[in-house]
Amino acid sequence: MIDPVVPHLLPNGQLLSRGFACLSCGLGGDRGALAEFASLLATDARLWLPPTPNTKSPYEGRTVIHALLSDFIVPLYRDGLRLDLYRTLGGPSRCAFLFEDQAIKRDGSVYQNSPCIVLEARGDQIASICEYWGGPHFFADSLQRATLQSPNPESSRIAQAAFNDLRHGLAGDTDSLERFLGRLAPDVSLWFPPTPNTRSPYRGAAAARALFVELLVPMYPQGLYVQLFHTLSSGSLTTFETQSFGVRRDGSEYINTPALTLNIRDGKIGELWEHWGPPGAFDPELRRISI
Repeated sequence: MIDPVVPHLLPNGQLLSRGFACLSCGLGGDRGALAEFASLLATDARLWLPPTPNTKSPYEGRTVIHALLSDFIVPLYRDGLRLDLYRTLGGPSRCAFLFEDQAIKRDGSVYQNSPCIVLEARGDQIASICEYWGGPHFFADSLQRATLQSPNPESSRIAQAAFNDLRHGLAGDTDSLERFLGRLAPDVSLWFPPTPNTRSPYRGAAAARALFVELLVPMYPQGLYVQLFHTLSSGSLTTFETQSFGVRRDGSEYINTPALTLNIRDGKIGELWEHWGPPGAFDPELRRISI
């Protein structure tokens, strides 16, 4: 069930909530809802999807986006895509929707993911859609369903300070990395998209420390540089939309557009979720795929 956004907490909350609800029903197989979603888009709207062999972002224009959803994405699944919304976060003109989805593909295989979709409003229309991918079951055992809430000022302050420490720590500042690790709750859970080198969730501060100190930081001898573009909040949660760049130990370039969400519990980071988006969503010069 899709919970509505509390409209007064965000100027465009009602529009973006309606847009996500229509998109959710449309991906579930309701062609009328999909058409209604398209009607909410600006004529020059842009859709950004994570890179796959079959997608090439951005998709530009209301008609192009509607055709992609209707003629390509929806037909991938036998009985539609089921979306379960867990949390909505808001900023001045953007809303992030954290959800889990699942479906049976046409070939009979099971699809499961925990995406984050960010909708941006311009006036009374949706100007952009950006999707980030996580991994299966990111939220089911670690996050309660809730509507958009007013940000908790103290949680937002702690999350911002933690993000700044992490950003500087990944760039090579050891003291900043230690401060970030010191902000983790003893029972912290960290979730990352599945890769050959990661096995989410990482539970406990000791496991988190080993992940950063032994794997992530050494992977980029010259540092991983993170640029912040948008911050979205709701209650104890804060999402940072970023772009990152680094050079791996083997000399290859790494470019990504991560969304990092922190949940603050009792003054500490209780949960951290990282989602990966499309390179170039914020900086058009960075459209190379090198994940």
